[in-house]
Amino acid sequence: MKPLPGWPAAATAAHARHTAAGGRLVAERVVIRHRPEGSRHVLRARWCWPDGTEVRGTWVWTDPLHHQL
Repeated sequence: MKPLPGWPAAATAAHARHTAAGGRLVAERVVIRHRPEGSRHVLRARWCWPDGTEVRGTWVWTDPLHHQL
């Protein structure tokens, strides 16, 4: 699984670090809440390794123009 276009730079960097260390992206979820002042995005991702360990990450950002689309 690869990161979706539109991931924030920090999430993309985390993906690069975790996959370079042998991890595999196994789950991701993006929730978008549309509001008059802009849209709130929440990204949750999970990486797993063959030994069973895992890392989870959450990133939150707003897009003031997204509600106008």
